[in-house]
Amino acid sequence: MRKNIAIVLVVLLLVFMVVILIFGNISGGTVMLNKVGVAPHDFDEGEEYVLSVLGMNSNTLIVDFNAPEWAKYVRLEVRALQDGELTVLNTMAQPLDGVRNGAVTVELEANNVINHSIYNDGGRGSVSTNEIIIEGAEAGLGWTHTFLTEFQEIERNQEIPIAIMVYSVGNPVNTEGAQLKDFKDLTMFEGTALVQIVTIKFSDEE
Repeated sequence: MRKNIAIVLVVLLLVFMVVILIFGNISGGTVMLNKVGVAPHDFDEGEEYVLSVLGMNSNTLIVDFNAPEWAKYVRLEVRALQDGELTVLNTMAQPLDGVRNGAVTVELEANNVINHSIYNDGGRGSVSTNEIIIEGAEAGLGWTHTFLTEFQEIERNQEIPIAIMVYSVGNPVNTEGAQLKDFKDLTMFEGTALVQIVTIKFSDEE
């Protein structure tokens, strides 16, 4: 029992180190995009090491942003396509309050839970989706994910896809069906067991 508690404490300490290391850099002004847009975070060696130790380097996405002057809110939305039905799992918004630089995070957990957060000097908000059980997964589940890999410009009130996760039971996953730019074309995901889509949007109204 004590050994399990010790392991949990070590994991929590390492997670705290990730937060301090990465987000501390952001608040200190060392992680800033030099132009308006969003881009995957450029990890330094220390950040890469901590994520690797935690086993988070393949299931964690951090996206830095430089918001336009007109932007009042940054929003994250998580949607799921299952059994032919598209539903919104979570929507979170954070006021920018004149602070243009910040970051958002997406972390993939067990049972298809997605932890996501928004961080800037104006504050930090975080939320998790509920578990999604995929029927038949015990017989074998194929999956793939596509994260944002390059800089994207920001358009007023327009969603930017930053992550797509595709799950399939019994059949190989079609990786061509996980292209970020085509996230609104749901026909690409026919035959899949579950698709999760994460988008970011900057808006000039609440």
